Amino acid sequence: MSDTAPSARERLVAKVTFHSERYEADFLAELDAYRAEVLAEEARTPLIARRFDTSIEPDRESGETEMLVCAVAEDGRPVALLLDSEARAKLAALLGLTEGKGTGSGEPTPAPWRAGRERLDWLLSIIVRERGQWTVGRVKRLYARHCEGHVLRSTIRRELALLHAAGDLVMHDGSDRRYYTLAPGGAR
Repeated sequence: MSDTAPSARERLVAKVTFHSERYEADFLAELDAYRAEVLAEEARTPLIARRFDTSIEPDRESGETEMLVCAVAEDGRPVALLLDSEARAKLAALLGLTEGKGTGSGEPTPAPWRAGRERLDWLLSIIVRERGQWTVGRVKRLYARHCEGHVLRSTIRRELALLHAAGDLVMHDGSDRRYYTLAPGGAR
């Protein structure tokens, strides 16, 4: 049996392998410590969501009870809130919402003119002054011109529907588009 000494290459590979395994273990330990530190910091710092994107009502027929609220955190991360009926009722009370129809049996619905009342009043004053047909697109362009920032089309549809429900606008629902005009005596 011949005892041959390992070549320089084999010695180098063995040395690198030994050091790599040792350094890998050290690296993984440091990474785990860092992760734990970051998670602890995140647990102490509340996640702040300033931009609301959408909400999805529970499907009562299938037995769902939680409402999904989608938002975006200050750092850009998506945020999902699941609100059961008790949490929705508490939130409705905090926001001054009234019981009504439209979202199901007795679920809280916004009382007209609570949220965004100033903007609704301003929009109505523009509609009174300019008259004509008002579509979601026309209101979106108006908001863009007057630095209202990005307003979702669904928000504009809701605002026009609120003005219609209050008797200020008449809704015209054609086959190709929906638009609103000022109602007779609709300037409050």
